[in-house]
Amino acid sequence: MNKISIKLLSLVLSLVLLISAIPVSGSAAEIVDSGTCGDNLTWTLDSDGLLTISGTGKLYNSTLISYEYNKIESDSPFYRLRESISGVKIENGVTSIGFGMFYGCTELSEITVSSGNTVYHSQGNCIINTNEKTLVLGCKTSEIPNDGSVTSIGDFAFFGCTGLTGITIPDSVVSIGDDAFFGCTGLTGITIPDRVESIDNGAFYGC
Repeated sequence: MNKISIKLLSLVLSLVLLISAIPVSGSAAEIVDSGTCGDNLTWTLDSDGLLTISGTGKLYNSTLISYEYNKIESDSPFYRLRESISGVKIENGVTSIGFGMFYGCTELSEITVSSGNTVYHSQGNCIINTNEKTLVLGCKTSEIPNDGSVTSIGDFAFFGCTGLTGITIPDSVVSIGDDAFFGCTGLTGITIPDRVESIDNGAFYGC
């Protein structure tokens, strides 16, 4: 091997070492936990706090064990990780979202539904049953759309959402379901339009 080849090889090795020493930014989040949440549904939680529900079919309902309004536990499979969940993503195949499954997720601030889902869509950090025009899940940053896509606030929609401080219910809404805002202890202001015809049991209990 001549001197020129040796110098070139040495230069290449130096560049390789230099590149390998540069920290990689924007690396993909890692899966930190996972499990099942329906007969054909699975969940994963990544290191960025994103909980993703994927597969096909119905998400289980959660059993809520109540001691007092502010002492409630859930048998949701990811309840033990509730304080680590900052985002929820519902994939295309999910056809039903169970009551109380996200109870205690006080850090939840971003909710999305994949665009190909035929039952639900997301808007304003809310999950909405498209055909029924029912808001089924909200979080502390939710803004209920005022475009007519929501006519009902569903049962347990904001259940235990302690970080919610205020929200405006649009004129299109005519009903507020059972326990819809139950335990929203941080709620200091809410606007309810005249068109609301029914407010069900416990809708604002503990606020």
